[in-house]
Amino acid sequence: MKAIKIVLLVIGSIILLASFGLLIGGIVLYGANTSFTDNQGFISSANQKLATSSYVIAAKSQH
Repeated sequence: MKAIKIVLLVIGSIILLASFGLLIGGIVLYGANTSFTDNQGFISSANQKLATSSYVIAAKSQH
């Protein structure tokens, strides 16, 4: 009977740690959503004006 209590304690601890990880992840995602969402509900970043004399704007790889 004692071994099953230890096994259940270990399983419960693992589930508790996983739930805390999911909670922290949800808080981070909520903060990112409220920080980067405009008043119409779209996720946006800072505006940048781009111009070119050709038909395509291309960037070199950052690797």
